Amino acid sequence: MLCLLTADVDGLYERALAGGRCTAEQAPRDASRFGIYNALLRDPDGYLIELQRFVDAAEQSQFCGRE
Repeated sequence: MLCLLTADVDGLYERALAGGRCTAEQAPRDASRFGIYNALLRDPDGYLIELQRFVDAAEQSQFCGRE
């Protein structure tokens, strides 16, 4: 699994699906138990890709360098 941190989970998820190369595994959702908002995609080689944003803006900034 590859995890990508992004402030725009929804936008990146939609762009990945629109390109036709990735398939949906899990639509964007709130996973507040883990303090994240995330989505899952599958790439053409079968790898699982997680798009993730921390719910806490300070934590997102710490890992991504900006809010």
